[in-house]
Amino acid sequence: MEKNMPVEMVTVPKLMTLEQLVEWLQVQKATVYGWVHRRQIPFIKVGPKELMHGGARERDSRPLRFDYHEILEWLETGTMPDRFKR
Repeated sequence: MEKNMPVEMVTVPKLMTLEQLVEWLQVQKATVYGWVHRRQIPFIKVGPKELMHGGARERDSRPLRFDYHEILEWLETGTMPDRFKR
């Protein structure tokens, strides 16, 4: 490689939004939601968990984020981080 050749750098945020992840992986949002529901992809829910009202179970509507390094490892190895193992 020549000394003065420019190196193209790509900046990737540590935590990606759902939109950033689907663009990167070229999949549909529904696919990612399915993976999250089945705990097949590493994810993070941001913010405090809401209390259940009147004993009824409500859908957890906290925003999803995806750690770039965890996703990269998941893509390379197909394994989930230890925090997802029950």
